[in-house]
Amino acid sequence: MEYSRFRQLYNNLILRSPENNLGNEDIFKIKWLRDKIISNSRALYEPERELSLDECMIPFSGRHKWKVFMKAKPVKYGFKAYVVSEASTGYILNWHIHTGNPLADIPELTTFKIVKKLTHPFDQRGFHIYMDRYHRFYTGLRIYRYLVIKGFGVCGTVMQNRLELSSEIKDHLNTYKYYEYDFYQLGTDFLLTEWKDKNLVLVLSTIHSTTTINYERFVKCRDENNNPITKSEEVDKPLPIKEYGKFMGGVDRFDKMLYHYHFYHKNCRWYIRIFTHFLEIAILNSYVIYSRQCKKNRSSPISRNEFHYKIAKDLLKEWRLIKNITDTPKKLRGNNNKIFYSPEELLKNKSNAECEFKSLDSKVNCSICMLEEKRAQCTKIYVTHNSALHCTCFEKHKKIHQRLQNYKK
Repeated sequence: MEYSRFRQLYNNLILRSPENNLGNEDIFKIKWLRDKIISNSRALYEPERELSLDECMIPFSGRHKWKVFMKAKPVKYGFKAYVVSEASTGYILNWHIHTGNPLADIPELTTFKIVKKLTHPFDQRGFHIYMDRYHRFYTGLRIYRYLVIKGFGVCGTVMQNRLELSSEIKDHLNTYKYYEYDFYQLGTDFLLTEWKDKNLVLVLSTIHSTTTINYERFVKCRDENNNPITKSEEVDKPLPIKEYGKFMGGVDRFDKMLYHYHFYHKNCRWYIRIFTHFLEIAILNSYVIYSRQCKKNRSSPISRNEFHYKIAKDLLKEWRLIKNITDTPKKLRGNNNKIFYSPEELLKNKSNAECEFKSLDSKVNCSICMLEEKRAQCTKIYVTHNSALHCTCFEKHKKIHQRLQNYKK
């Protein structure tokens, strides 16, 4: 696709039909795309039992009323979204953007509204949800009771002021030493686990029992000569703490996988940034489905980089047939550390006299100049093997081709 054609499509991209105007609010600009991607993701994949509920950030540097600042996040400015994902793979199952306004169709507090909306598609299916306290946002006895009624098993960290604890237990919380723990039964369904690591951690669970796991922990310390050393020690760790650390990072795993193959085109239109984010969700979810299928067939999956390449190649396959374009020529790196098309691919062992010289009415980009990130255009070009070359670039290839032919002789 030509660059001018790509810019024309990109600048006129909208996410809803102008005839089907559902409302004037900004949420309707992305509602169709969100519902389509998320519904297809849930229909094509059966997740494992463990799910994680957390928030993620979508980077955006423009102006919009939904834009937030998160001091503790790697991406500090952008859109905040609440996400439910599979804990082991990061597969996105539900998504809701933070708009700053409560949901009008759910008559509850803001916390209840978001949790209800995210977990509603999974009611009475026996899933286990892992949540963090998120500054006293998600976890609390009221939300736990609601999720238990809906058939969920719940585990997450919780604040002291969200629990109905006696004064004796609250006073006892400040007396723990390193690696000490205790269990408390709150009612008939909830187990509170207190664990002292660097800080005191409180985990409320409806899934686990009072079981501990012995594991080896490496600690940095100093020997008798005051030299830094690392020694190992065995520590008993409660099972709820261990399982919470294992299954809480589903959304963080999704963010990590996006970071290595990030599609970020700066644009002042906020819904274009949401559009590219959903493209990333669709590609990543499809890769998870592909990896699971390879595991069933006992075959090794291809890398993410190759998976992205195959998707782009299949999408452009029909256009390549129309334009009669073969595969991308191979590349070599010369002594001057600049990328050139291989002369054997361009000339195909033909003499330079067979290359056709043309004088066009419109300007054409040179193949080599495009690789060198130049935008030099010219109307007088050499055409060889479906490639357009400026006169100077053709002379470079001519010299390289002659040297290769002399070397072969």
